Amino acid sequence: MEWFSKIGVLTAITSVIITSCTKTTCNEDIPTIGFSAFEQFDDNTAKLVITFKDCNGDIGLNQADSIDPAYQYNLFMEYYEKQNGNWVNLKPLIPYYYRIPVLYDGSGNSIEGDIEITMGSYFNPNSGFDTIKYEIYILDRALNKSNAVETGDIIKPTI
Repeated sequence: MEWFSKIGVLTAITSVIITSCTKTTCNEDIPTIGFSAFEQFDDNTAKLVITFKDCNGDIGLNQADSIDPAYQYNLFMEYYEKQNGNWVNLKPLIPYYYRIPVLYDGSGNSIEGDIEITMGSYFNPNSGFDTIKYEIYILDRALNKSNAVETGDIIKPTI
């Protein structure tokens, strides 16, 4: 019976480690991201998930980091709409910019994991075009810009 308890605890610890940020070793100063998922919900909200890896662990902003305009946001999403077969970058009145909180103290250790963004409104309901996408990138605290990734084509719900 004690053996089953140890396996249960080990399984629980392993699942937490797999789903949380992990430390690895690497030598790049520039963070890298990857597109993981974009999920639409019936209430016209959505969830975006990207993966990240940062070798020096300096992703995220503290509350005090908001003094300088360069540190207002650190995750940026550019909004594109497919108009007559061409992608057009539109600038919404309220941009899709987000703040990632500090994920690690930046002591030089590499981190990687997932960043999940819940979007209250993710499309222009007044547009006559039905297909959108996002281009996403992040900045670390040293203002190193990551690679940019794109969602796939997103079909807007009919309202």
